[in-house]
Amino acid sequence: MNWQMTDDDFEVLKGNIQKELEDIKVSPLHILELLETFDNPYSTEEDFHSILLRIFNSFSDLDSTKLYFNNSKKNVIKYVEDEIYKLICKSNKEYSKERTSLVTKYETVITLVSASMSAKFGIESGLISGIVSSVLLTIIKLGKNAWCIRKTDTLKGTQ
Repeated sequence: MNWQMTDDDFEVLKGNIQKELEDIKVSPLHILELLETFDNPYSTEEDFHSILLRIFNSFSDLDSTKLYFNNSKKNVIKYVEDEIYKLICKSNKEYSKERTSLVTKYETVITLVSASMSAKFGIESGLISGIVSSVLLTIIKLGKNAWCIRKTDTLKGTQ
């Protein structure tokens, strides 16, 4: 079956993607950048990968913020990192719901990016979703493992 996407279908798809990304609290700037990339006829697959990596990075970029509790000099980031460590590096029950939610959001982003890339480049969505999922899962797993090892070493050094 040779299916062609109409301009109206494309706008509906973009609207749905925007709503889904807003629902999972993606930065409006990232959403705008993604939508502009859709509209650019010269966008490449690499452009989409770059935006997707920035979206995922925005969920974990805690080092760029300086959070202090009650105007004290005690950095809250240390405590936030400890909780993130419990969330992604440990398998305790305290964060089991949140871990499940992260997996669901990951699957949603993969589906959205795969559908949009499929529409943009005319590639079968099943093929592209497998590729996108594999690449992102590898990148995320490498980052997670490296972060967990660094945090574990840091915790050992402070005890």
